[in-house]
Amino acid sequence: MGEQAIGAAAVGALAEDEKFFGKGLLMTVIPESIAIFGLVVALILLFVF
Repeated sequence: MGEQAIGAAAVGALAEDEKFFGKGLLMTVIPESIAIFGLVVALILLFVF
C-alpha cells in the first residue's frame, strides 16, 4: 500500500518537473526492496528450519 501512494506521488512530481525522476525512482524502490528481503527471509526459514 505504501508503494502505491509513493508511486502516484512520484508520477505527479515527474509530470511537473523531469529532474525528480531519480528521487521518485529511489523512493519507489525502497518499499519493494523491503518486500524482497522479507521473501528471502521467509524462504530461508522455510527451507533451513
